[in-house]
Amino acid sequence: MIALDLISAASLLLSFFLFLVFSLWIRYNFIKDKKADYGIGSFEQCPYCTHIFFDYLKDTVRVCPKCKSLLG
Repeated sequence: MIALDLISAASLLLSFFLFLVFSLWIRYNFIKDKKADYGIGSFEQCPYCTHIFFDYLKDTVRVCPKCKSLLG
């Protein structure tokens, strides 16, 4: 029979949770979702208020959602 004291049990439990957190971190950071790829040039920055927003319409005249200024 394996003797298990308090220190060994705590270290095993801690190592299990660290392994669990590390594996979830690997899963969320390195396995990319292909639907989340927005492409290059999809984000615009307002020259007046420096707000960065997603330009999904690709219009010739855009409106900043923060300061409502027209961008050409």
